[in-house]
Amino acid sequence: MPKFKLTDEQYAIIKWAVQIVMPALGVFVGVVGGVLEWSYTDSVLTIWTALTVLLGTCLGVSSYNYNKGDDIDE
Repeated sequence: MPKFKLTDEQYAIIKWAVQIVMPALGVFVGVVGGVLEWSYTDSVLTIWTALTVLLGTCLGVSSYNYNKGDDIDE
């Protein structure tokens, strides 16, 4: 598996986007979509939530492995 090296700043930006921006955007789309009765709002929110959880889980696993000091490729 290839290693992807991120700087601390890049990691912080990605973490902020996944933990703060993506859930907030999902809530915004859900509220506006419900009020305006957009088609497929529920489907879009389901997919958006699944993507947010996937990315959050990947960040959590990466953070755990980094803090643990494990190198999987070695």
